[in-house]
Amino acid sequence: MSRSPTDSLRPRRIPAAPHPQPVGLGIFQEMNREDEEFTLQLWRRVRTIIDQQAGRDDGDHTVQAPEPTLDEAFACIRNAAGHRREFVACSLVAISTWAEDNSYLQTATLCVESAAYLTPGDPAPAIIAGRLRRRTADYDRAEGWYLRGAALARSLQKWELFIQALLWHGFLHFQKAEYSEAERKYRSAGRAARRYGRRALAGVAHHNLLTLASDLGSYAEGERHALRALSLYPVYFPRVPHLVHDYAFLLARNGFYTAALKLLDHVEPLISAVQERVVVVGNIARAAGGARRADRFETAADEVVRLASVSDENASRGLLGAAEGAHSLGQASRAVDLAARAMDLALRRSDNEVQRLARVLIERTERQESPPADRAAPSGYAALARECVDRLGRWASRPRGQAARMLRKHEPKQPPPSETAASTGWRRGAT
Repeated sequence: MSRSPTDSLRPRRIPAAPHPQPVGLGIFQEMNREDEEFTLQLWRRVRTIIDQQAGRDDGDHTVQAPEPTLDEAFACIRNAAGHRREFVACSLVAISTWAEDNSYLQTATLCVESAAYLTPGDPAPAIIAGRLRRRTADYDRAEGWYLRGAALARSLQKWELFIQALLWHGFLHFQKAEYSEAERKYRSAGRAARRYGRRALAGVAHHNLLTLASDLGSYAEGERHALRALSLYPVYFPRVPHLVHDYAFLLARNGFYTAALKLLDHVEPLISAVQERVVVVGNIARAAGGARRADRFETAADEVVRLASVSDENASRGLLGAAEGAHSLGQASRAVDLAARAMDLALRRSDNEVQRLARVLIERTERQESPPADRAAPSGYAALARECVDRLGRWASRPRGQAARMLRKHEPKQPPPSETAASTGWRRGAT
């Protein structure tokens, strides 16, 4: 799907220096220790600015607030002479995570960039800053942060962060339709993940190569990467629903619309974030149109338009899916209108691939070309689809809350990776 398949691999919150606890929202709500006064004050100032600009009480979260002005909040940083830089950076990263979760992307970006400046030797905030700059379509700054984060992580031998930086950087090239560079980064990340025993990240590399094959129209290669990613992902890995969605997208892009729609119906309830859901629903509209399911298409197309009005992140890809579905159903004027809106948004966010595909669709519609027919499911689809549905069912029943915390606490520790990964035990079996 259009959004990054590695979005759930955000680097963990930076742990605070030894004397404070790791900073999270629960700590913000019940902080009373003197050595956490800085975090408490910074948090209060950010929240006060947001609430004042939204014109709402602190407890009312029903209205989306505008981006806050952080001059007052960052004045707190300049006055924090008595605090260690690592603790200040930890506080900023935690607030950035909260701001991103509440869709204050500019706020989140400014906070994590400040953390990166305060701790120039730490790769984690630099990589997070690159991801947030990419989300706000500031691609030049994103690339600079990725390069810095990867170099720092490699010099410190923090291999998980190094692999993540490669994956994020590859997705940046993917969004700009620089496919050869994207593939080079993905394959480098996959090699590093195998070398250092990071099984899940090796799966992410194959997942990203699947999305690349989808855009390039290579079904056989995409199916191969889908199988590898599914075999490498842990049972409760956050990207499992997105992997099934991206395999369904591969099917739809190659004309297997009915087969794709069956999988998308299983995925839809499991993905709720607006910037991700708009892509899922757009692909449902594409597959429903291709399968000549007009009722299913109308419902999906209406939701795409609604979600695109909430956030423009990934909205161009959702609108493009709805445009292709309209074209399949013979709704020429609607297809052109949706494709034009997709192209405008893609131009604003420098998504070159969507611009190209939207332009091609408009030309095909104006030439009154016949829509593609729904193809029979490919060989091998039935077994892979059963595996996908089974994994989705197991993922949806994953432990939550206290049960999930206990599971993580008692799960077996991974063996330390070696330079050749010979001691990790999974490399040979996964090949």
